Amino acid sequence: MKKRILSILLISICPLFLSACVKTDTDIVIDKKGNATFSSKLLFDKNVANYMGDTLNPEYYKKNSQDTEMEFTKIHEDGYVGIKSHKNIKNIYKNDLSTLLDESYLTPKNKKFLEINKSVFHKNIKINLVSNFSNMKDANGKAIDKNTAELITPTFRITIPYKAYKNNAQHVTNDSHTYEWKPSTSNSNEIILEYNIINFLNISIFAIAILLLILGIIFYSIKKQKKLYISLFATSGILLLYIIIFEIVCFIGNIPRLSVIEKVLKQATEINKTEAIYLIEDYEETPAKKYHFFDNKEFTDVFEFKDKGVSVYKFSVETDFQVGNGNDDDNYFSYEIGRIYVNPQDSKKSKCTYNYMGKFSDEKIDYFECSESQFIKSLPEIAKIKKEKFNELKKAYKERELIDICGMADNENTPECSRFNDKNWEQEWERIENSAKSSLTKLRCATLDKMSFQK
Repeated sequence: MKKRILSILLISICPLFLSACVKTDTDIVIDKKGNATFSSKLLFDKNVANYMGDTLNPEYYKKNSQDTEMEFTKIHEDGYVGIKSHKNIKNIYKNDLSTLLDESYLTPKNKKFLEINKSVFHKNIKINLVSNFSNMKDANGKAIDKNTAELITPTFRITIPYKAYKNNAQHVTNDSHTYEWKPSTSNSNEIILEYNIINFLNISIFAIAILLLILGIIFYSIKKQKKLYISLFATSGILLLYIIIFEIVCFIGNIPRLSVIEKVLKQATEINKTEAIYLIEDYEETPAKKYHFFDNKEFTDVFEFKDKGVSVYKFSVETDFQVGNGNDDDNYFSYEIGRIYVNPQDSKKSKCTYNYMGKFSDEKIDYFECSESQFIKSLPEIAKIKKEKFNELKKAYKERELIDICGMADNENTPECSRFNDKNWEQEWERIENSAKSSLTKLRCATLDKMSFQK
């Protein structure tokens, strides 16, 4: 029903506004008991909403919905008006969600929302969905074009009680329990999420039963003085315990481990968990997460952002050296010591550089294949080199600042400026300016050779 309304709006009204006019926001939250909460928002730009009439009435949706337990409410959110649908589901592992997903443009790849594989000691949960907006039809049954589909801004989130050991989410929050996707509306998108639930009750019962069995057999064998039985049953008990341990190890092996970079970020003193706009490069503003470190000797800040879908971590140093005029925090000089582009398939084959100069720079950037651990281990050495170059730059900047001050008429005869009096002013200013530029280039281009990096 929602799909039909949305298709008509995209064809008839949204193109008039030439911008994204619809947002879809779907949330599924699963708790440790297996109960779930499903909520979906269908939001329209307030200008579009003026043309919708009764289609923004919760009663209209309730009347046309096939699910009698679904609740509908009208909402206003950041200049958008829409309908929120909400439903609580008990024991999601037995009651499938597939019928609800049709309203949020998500289709289970293998018919069911959850694929459950059980063993004695744990069960594996797989969520594999497909989001495909190109399947939407207009009122005449014709597929909408890509330009029209791009007027939709979709978001899909799943919150699970345990960390996933496999996922392709674009954003992970809430201590790795909430996974978020922003599917493309111009092509098909696959959503993958897998996690395990260990059955501690079965493990405990099984372990206690085996222990009691072994103790009973040993006690009986000692009483009857039958050493052979002791040996046989003890061996059997050990084998059964081995099976339990093997199952637990298999389960633990699937529990996600923090990557080397994530371990470093855990040590941050201040963490801005929500994305904000930062000046990542000269004149390049990018949505990023900022991690600040007070006690780290190599770097003070790490910026996490996306570049063509790849996670990038920029390690930088904010100094106490002010440049320019004023006393704003923005005037403190900062420099980058290195960055890593993490390979989503294999973090050991990531891409690193110490001399990133900006997307539009003419300078050559030295990218090389690296692992996260190699990059982190190299930071002390490259940070030391960068600091030496920064001290040279600071000296050049101070000299440039001095000659700028001495260039003012009131300061020509001061003791600090006397050393410039016997020189050609313009030539001296140009020399100092070139020295400052050269020092900045040396700082940015400072890098490690491959032999030093591989130590």
